[in-house]
Amino acid sequence: MAAVTAETLRAIGERDRSINAFTAITAERALKAGARNGPLAGVPFAVKNLFDVKGLPISLEMVKDSRAVLQQCFFLNKLRAFNPTTDPTMTAFQAGQIVQEYIRGALPLFEPMELDYNGGICEETFDILYRNGGFGSPMDVPKPIKNIEVDFRFESPLHDAIEQQKGTKFLEFAQIVAQAVQLDPASAHLPDAPVILRDVADGIRVPAKWLHTEAEVEQARQLAAQEAQKQATLDTMQKAADVTQTLGTAKKDMALANSQAQPVTP
Repeated sequence: MAAVTAETLRAIGERDRSINAFTAITAERALKAGARNGPLAGVPFAVKNLFDVKGLPISLEMVKDSRAVLQQCFFLNKLRAFNPTTDPTMTAFQAGQIVQEYIRGALPLFEPMELDYNGGICEETFDILYRNGGFGSPMDVPKPIKNIEVDFRFESPLHDAIEQQKGTKFLEFAQIVAQAVQLDPASAHLPDAPVILRDVADGIRVPAKWLHTEAEVEQARQLAAQEAQKQATLDTMQKAADVTQTLGTAKKDMALANSQAQPVTP
């Protein structure tokens, strides 16, 4: 087999310069294998350079693949700076699609971190402080907030970008509803306007002092309904009074007409 190995190496040396078929030739390793005893000892064979062979450098493609796998393992392919295009011909819709694509790629990484990891730490810390009097004696907590559930909300550039999209979605939804109302007026009752506006205001970071509380809004709504009911009652009473006055006038006119129509007896 050693002779076969030597002949193969000679042929490679003569022809590979022109065809460049091999990236690495292990001549010394092949000759040592050819000197061994065995049915296949020394039989030459070639291996694609995509395979990792001990003692040989990996190919450029394998380096790229390895780096890509490492980037995916450590989320380096997601932890990248957001650099939107500066193309002046790009429309607002196209720019919005780029933002949405970035959010779709990064959200699965950051959202669990906020809710599961950071949220869990904050909740456990809050519970420890509460039980140990960090906010005063638990017995002194006012009843309205004693059993209230505390939720933690986290702010980040990615979360802000998601929330700010609510304003755009509201405008798109409003246009869709306006078109639907033209086909079916009952479609106007589908949106819950107060909930939508409050959610959009929260998303675009409208200061809280600009908005009435839900209780104040409900009170104003009830007052408006009461005023509308009073006005409807007054309108009904006015119509009844107008009808009564019309009937009275008609009765007088009829009596006058009858008196004028009676013959005079000499």
